[in-house]
Amino acid sequence: MASERDAFWAWFSANAARLQELARTDASEVANEVGDQLQQLGVPLQPEIGVSPVGPVELVLHTEGNRERFELARTFVRHAPTLAGWEYTALRPAMGFELSLRYQGHELDAKELWFLPLPSAQEPTRLGVRLGLPRYAAEHEDALWTGSMILLSSALGEASAVEDIDSLEVVQLPEQPRTQGYLPLHELPATLAQRKRGA
Repeated sequence: MASERDAFWAWFSANAARLQELARTDASEVANEVGDQLQQLGVPLQPEIGVSPVGPVELVLHTEGNRERFELARTFVRHAPTLAGWEYTALRPAMGFELSLRYQGHELDAKELWFLPLPSAQEPTRLGVRLGLPRYAAEHEDALWTGSMILLSSALGEASAVEDIDSLEVVQLPEQPRTQGYLPLHELPATLAQRKRGA
């Protein structure tokens, strides 16, 4: 996919100044335009645009959690041009646990979520996660599962969410979660790190 990669970065370089200016007022439009270009070239990556009041605009190229495409994203970023006012990241970075999102009408707030670690004998460096949701509804389990996976990907970072978590379940949060072995979600990174050290 080297020719597609070179064609994308050539297009991006030619439009970088305009896209950077537009990102300050409409980051979603920039993401749409970059995404359209990737799609036209047949590149199976998704863009996100990060904008801060000061500093460069960030282009994140991610895979929607598709582990088989991680190296493609990393290779694209390794070949990114050096352009003033831009920085590049392969895969969604870790954003921490002060996060909330709305997915298909369901509110998911990381500060309200608890998890039960589910060790796997087959995958000693990875961990299954049973996620307790305060507003669980069985009839919406598919949407809640997908929203929870997006939340974990944002909180942990895309690579960790895919490579360190063996499986994900979503359930109703028990009334007394700690007595049933659940931990607050913000303790998940330390639990994953401990799992890898003990493997």
